[in-house]
Amino acid sequence: MKILHTADIHLGSNTYGRIDPETGLNTRLLDFKRSFDFMVERALEEDIDLFLFCGDAYRTADPTPTQQRTFAECLRPVAERGIPIVMIVGNHDHPVSFGKASALDIFGFLQGEVHVFRQPDR
Repeated sequence: MKILHTADIHLGSNTYGRIDPETGLNTRLLDFKRSFDFMVERALEEDIDLFLFCGDAYRTADPTPTQQRTFAECLRPVAERGIPIVMIVGNHDHPVSFGKASALDIFGFLQGEVHVFRQPDR
């Protein structure tokens, strides 16, 4: 079984970026997208069986819609290929208040086999 494992990308860490005049997006966000796209392309070439994301997709538990869209765009080719995606909510993804959705919960609604885990099953 071939598994791609990644974590701790902390999307939204824009400390050293600037606004790209062509896209209007922060250059750090564009760097992330290029790197993530490369990783996904390589994973698809290698015909992976499972995509495992182990938390901390974002810098905070309140990512911007642009950050969420970018992450979803990056995951789309994996989901479209029918490869199961398992996402574990990290401490940066988890809301402070009880009952609120985590920053990754929305991805459980992607078409295909996408599984988001907030806590271990008992």
